[in-house]
Amino acid sequence: MPRRSVLTDAQIEALFALPMAEADLIRHYTLSPADIAVVARRRRPHNQLGFAVQLCALRYPGRLLRPGELVPPQLLSFVADQLDLPPDALAEYATRSQTRYDQLEALYAIYGYTTFSQPIRREIGKWLLPVALATTSGMILAGLLMEELRRRTIAAPAASTIERLVAAALLQAERHVERQIDATLTVEQREGVDGLLAERPDTGMSQ
Repeated sequence: MPRRSVLTDAQIEALFALPMAEADLIRHYTLSPADIAVVARRRRPHNQLGFAVQLCALRYPGRLLRPGELVPPQLLSFVADQLDLPPDALAEYATRSQTRYDQLEALYAIYGYTTFSQPIRREIGKWLLPVALATTSGMILAGLLMEELRRRTIAAPAASTIERLVAAALLQAERHVERQIDATLTVEQREGVDGLLAERPDTGMSQ
């Protein structure tokens, strides 16, 4: 994979950030009656709230919560209010690591989520190329990739994997365009381009 950087730290943070604005919370984190019924089957308030917040994060931005991650208070209150639970109940969530794994397994089974496996990686790589031909922006391409993962209910991989996929797609797109241009050049045009690229002896720079 190419090792060039196509996303800044701020862009990566924005891709994976949990929403905080009220409009975004309403749009992405409003639980359905079916969701609330699933959550209610968890034992104890802190596990119910933790399960619901994990579900919300999987839906948007499309990733798992990191162990020990601080959840924005606006988000926590918005989800807790829908469940009639106190927001501070989350402090006790997943004090046992096995509880977190069990809940993630349940989330995947109930809502049809899958992990980012190697076969999925190859499939997504093929999907990315035609999309990369339409843009030179790493951030735009990364945003479209995250949208596609959400559409396919695939939990997003690490940020470094997202960046490598985007960098590879942009490089492949560049090479594809180069081949397309090269195929249209006549012999005379190729010679003209070679002449422009040849270094001048006095400067070591091309024309």
